[in-house]
Amino acid sequence: CRRGIMSSQRRPDGRPLDPSTHRPISLDLRCLSRPDGSAKLCIGNTSATASAVGPAAPRSVRHEEFDHEREGGGATTVTVSIRRYRSPDAASERELESWISGTLCGCVAAPRRTAVQLGCHLGEGDGGAECAALNACVAAMVDAGVAMKYVPVAVAIGLLGGGALLLDPTLEEEQECLAVVTVVVKSSAKRCPDPTDDKNILSTFVTYCSDKHVSIFPSPDDYVNSCVLASRASTVMTDLYRQAVSKRIESEEKTFRAV
Repeated sequence: CRRGIMSSQRRPDGRPLDPSTHRPISLDLRCLSRPDGSAKLCIGNTSATASAVGPAAPRSVRHEEFDHEREGGGATTVTVSIRRYRSPDAASERELESWISGTLCGCVAAPRRTAVQLGCHLGEGDGGAECAALNACVAAMVDAGVAMKYVPVAVAIGLLGGGALLLDPTLEEEQECLAVVTVVVKSSAKRCPDPTDDKNILSTFVTYCSDKHVSIFPSPDDYVNSCVLASRASTVMTDLYRQAVSKRIESEEKTFRAV
């Protein structure tokens, strides 16, 4: 039960009860050879493998989004295709695809009409699938060399009720939560983005875990605390991006030296 999670000394997967504790995270770039960019992200036992094709000129303007702030008035198209190991229903996949597409469209910084096609396969996971999917897609875009204004970072937070928050819940913990909110934070050069600045919170994706839909943020304090927790936790994923890119650059340098 919810009270059991908060009263126990450790969480079900062995982590300390500290709500700011992440599961082990690993990221590998260029795991697929055919697409322009690819990435495999593992968060505990949850895995997501993403591929990116592009950036390239779009074939059609029908689904483009016009950006008046971009040089030359260029437009961006980011299409996303999600496949789950065991999909509960197609509607949930389409909703997730739409959310990821809308979130990532705004981060592309190409000065002309640009199209990026993303594909993501979610394996048999243990919670945090939405978070893993978005972060894997971002890593694939980084690997493909897509120019971005900023790097979005998704963080999953479970709402236990009564103001209690749980970072990066497992599937067992999700079933005890009222809802799981995936908060997308704009990465920053600072160690921790300012959670009080609305511009740093890009979007949220809500998954209800109880039969009764309740208010996601019952009070302003709950909302601020969720943003603070997400902002602090986002630095873990930001550092992982940097490490993965550095590892790939070192690997390519060794390859070039050997030629």
